[in-house]
Amino acid sequence: IQVQDKVYRVPRHGFTQYSGIFETMFTLPQGDDSTEGRSDDNPIVLPSCTTEEFESLLAVLYPTAPELQPIILTKEHWIHVLKLSTLWDMEEVRGLSIKKISATNIGAIEKVKLGKEFRVPTWLLEGYLEIIKSWGKVGSLDDIGSTLGWESAARLADMARNY
Repeated sequence: IQVQDKVYRVPRHGFTQYSGIFETMFTLPQGDDSTEGRSDDNPIVLPSCTTEEFESLLAVLYPTAPELQPIILTKEHWIHVLKLSTLWDMEEVRGLSIKKISATNIGAIEKVKLGKEFRVPTWLLEGYLEIIKSWGKVGSLDDIGSTLGWESAARLADMARNY
């Protein structure tokens, strides 16, 4: 698999076990040995991610000695895992990443931003409620407007005023 300028030689089982998209791709009838993904000269190219994002996902799919040591990733790396697991329909990995990110110090504005971006409705609801209930304490109007959009900021300001 090639991501950016780097080629990864990884077993297929992690991808096929957790993603119907990859399972379908890898089970389609194959032609000769020059088929995509069969050699370093003809890798499967994944243009929708960075090497850092892909390596975060690999750390979850192929942990080193998982029985001896738990997977330890930063919040940013779990966000990378969430991005790719959402993109590639890896529901179990997606659920794990949501759980891990939820356990971190995630602010209300970031919850809404990530909830919108990665379709996590509970984060949207929690984030919106936190912003409304503690208006003026979670971030400035400029922070909210530049991150979530000015229309959202105006609606939240109105709801907070009425709260």
